[in-house]
Amino acid sequence: MLKLRLARFGRKKRAFYSIVLTENTSARESKFKKLGTYDPLTKQTTIDEERANYYLQRGAQPTTVIRRLFRGRLYNL
Repeated sequence: MLKLRLARFGRKKRAFYSIVLTENTSARESKFKKLGTYDPLTKQTTIDEERANYYLQRGAQPTTVIRRLFRGRLYNL
């Protein structure tokens, strides 16, 4: 099953996350398609809404964090 989830990047105490589409059984930084970013320090988010909606309509499941970040902006959240 495909999942929309966060992949952590950045250095210690300066986390930066990429919003990625990946298999739910794969590791956090394994093979993925990048759909956007989330910066928790500035609370700034960007996402390719067209691509994210495309995958959500075809069965991809967002994690609870992704669902909370994009409530109302994406299809079926």
